[in-house]
Amino acid sequence: MQFESQHLSTTRQSLLDTALNFFTLVGYEAATVAAICQSSGVSNGSFFHHFGSKEGLAGTLFLEALRSYHAALVEELPINPTAPEGIAWLIAAHVRWVVAHRAEARFMFEQVRSEWLAPIQVERQATNMVLAKAIEAWRKPLIEKGELENTPPLAFFSQVIGPAQLLCRVWLSSQADSDPMQHVEFFTNCAIRALVTQPKTANKRTKS
Repeated sequence: MQFESQHLSTTRQSLLDTALNFFTLVGYEAATVAAICQSSGVSNGSFFHHFGSKEGLAGTLFLEALRSYHAALVEELPINPTAPEGIAWLIAAHVRWVVAHRAEARFMFEQVRSEWLAPIQVERQATNMVLAKAIEAWRKPLIEKGELENTPPLAFFSQVIGPAQLLCRVWLSSQADSDPMQHVEFFTNCAIRALVTQPKTANKRTKS
């Protein structure tokens, strides 16, 4: 029984790895189930047993990439980081994951608005909610202490991740050669200036 379970797991992973390679090389639309099965050495019957359709396989691949990305952002977040430390961590973790998982990142970012994602919408929202709650658990006390600007969660995430994300997208499309990690410090400093509450200095009146 254990051998059978391991075999099924290996077959499933082989299909996912092969599909990701095909989606990267020829695109989602051009990749066929027949080609994926032939390349991975898996029968059509095994393919449909695991995923049911190409859309089902792609949906699974999308969710696994999304969960891996979210885990990289929050699972190793330092304990009780300050506002600057947390912002620096999120930006660096985002870029590190993209660089380390280039194929998964490209697939996930390119397909984020695809119609075939509809069947996994509930799971996708639940996955996103886990990340949102983790970030809010860190952010809320800092807002209450006046150390972070009280911005809406989506605006906060966009300000922290958005600029680095734009650069990563260009890098993933091979339009930029420089390693995105080289720009992490710049993006971090910009986000800190925008989101971390700055000390207020009293206006001093000069005597005439």
